[in-house]
Amino acid sequence: MIGEMFYRDIDNDLWQFELHTTPPEALYWTNYKIKLEDIKIISKADKHIRNRIRTEILKDINVTPNIKENYYEKLYIQ
Repeated sequence: MIGEMFYRDIDNDLWQFELHTTPPEALYWTNYKIKLEDIKIISKADKHIRNRIRTEILKDINVTPNIKENYYEKLYIQ
Protein backbone atom coordinates (compact mmCIF):
# COMPACT_ATOMS: atom_id res chain seq x y z
CA MET A 1 0.00 0.00 0.00
CA ILE A 2 1.23 3.52 -0.80
CA GLY A 3 -0.01 5.85 1.95
CA GLU A 4 -3.44 7.38 1.62
CA MET A 5 -4.72 7.64 -1.95
CA PHE A 6 -7.72 9.55 -3.17
CA TYR A 7 -9.54 9.55 -6.47
CA ARG A 8 -12.00 12.12 -7.81
CA ASP A 9 -14.64 10.38 -9.93
CA ILE A 10 -16.72 11.63 -12.86
CA ASP A 11 -19.33 12.98 -10.40
CA ASN A 12 -16.58 15.01 -8.69
CA ASP A 13 -16.83 12.91 -5.49
CA LEU A 14 -13.62 12.15 -3.59
CA TRP A 15 -12.94 8.48 -2.77
CA GLN A 16 -10.22 7.04 -0.56
CA PHE A 17 -8.65 3.79 -1.73
CA GLU A 18 -5.63 1.52 -1.33
CA LEU A 19 -3.70 -0.72 -3.71
CA HIS A 20 -2.96 -4.23 -2.43
CA THR A 21 -0.87 -6.28 -4.84
CA THR A 22 0.37 -9.84 -4.45
CA PRO A 23 3.28 -9.74 -3.78
CA PRO A 24 3.29 -6.23 -2.26
CA GLU A 25 6.49 -5.21 -4.08
CA ALA A 26 4.74 -5.84 -7.43
CA LEU A 27 3.33 -2.33 -7.13
CA TYR A 28 6.80 -0.99 -7.96
CA TRP A 29 7.48 -3.31 -10.90
CA THR A 30 7.32 -1.66 -14.31
CA ASN A 31 5.86 -4.77 -15.95
CA TYR A 32 3.09 -5.41 -13.36
CA LYS A 33 -0.43 -4.67 -14.55
CA ILE A 34 -2.71 -3.53 -11.76
CA LYS A 35 -5.85 -5.64 -11.58
CA LEU A 36 -9.35 -4.70 -10.47
CA GLU A 37 -9.00 -6.87 -7.36
CA ASP A 38 -5.85 -4.93 -6.33
CA ILE A 39 -7.94 -1.78 -5.74
CA LYS A 40 -9.66 -1.54 -2.34
CA ILE A 41 -12.13 1.30 -1.77
CA ILE A 42 -11.89 2.59 1.82
CA SER A 43 -14.70 5.17 1.63
CA LYS A 44 -18.14 3.97 2.67
CA ALA A 45 -20.50 3.21 -0.21
CA ASP A 46 -22.78 0.51 -1.58
CA LYS A 47 -21.10 -2.44 -3.26
CA HIS A 48 -22.23 -1.50 -6.79
CA ILE A 49 -20.89 2.05 -6.33
CA ARG A 50 -17.55 0.76 -5.00
CA ASN A 51 -17.30 -1.53 -8.04
CA ARG A 52 -17.96 1.41 -10.38
CA ILE A 53 -15.26 3.49 -8.66
CA ARG A 54 -12.76 0.62 -8.79
CA THR A 55 -13.42 0.27 -12.51
CA GLU A 56 -12.94 4.03 -13.05
CA ILE A 57 -9.66 3.99 -11.12
CA LEU A 58 -8.34 1.02 -13.08
CA LYS A 59 -9.39 2.60 -16.37
CA ASP A 60 -7.60 5.84 -15.49
CA ILE A 61 -4.45 3.98 -14.48
CA ASN A 62 -4.49 1.94 -17.71
CA VAL A 63 -4.99 4.90 -20.06
CA THR A 64 -2.04 6.75 -18.54
CA PRO A 65 0.82 6.28 -21.05
CA ASN A 66 3.56 6.10 -18.43
CA ILE A 67 2.45 5.18 -14.92
CA LYS A 68 5.81 6.00 -13.34
CA GLU A 69 5.70 9.63 -14.57
CA ASN A 70 1.97 10.40 -14.52
CA TYR A 71 0.50 8.12 -11.84
CA TYR A 72 0.78 10.60 -8.98
CA GLU A 73 -0.72 13.38 -11.11
CA LYS A 74 -3.94 11.38 -11.51
CA LEU A 75 -4.22 10.51 -7.81
CA TYR A 76 -4.33 12.71 -4.76
CA ILE A 77 -1.76 11.22 -2.37
CA GLN A 78 -1.10 12.58 1.10
